[in-house]
Amino acid sequence: MIDGGWSYVFGSIALVVYYFFECFSLKKTREKGGM
Repeated sequence: MIDGGWSYVFGSIALVVYYFFECFSLKKTREKGGM
């Protein structure tokens, strides 16, 4: 079982990665001229 601290750390890392990916994808579509 993962202890609370580690699950919190993992959760925040996942969130940061998700935000980064969203931002990157948005940038990519904008550069292509999709929007």
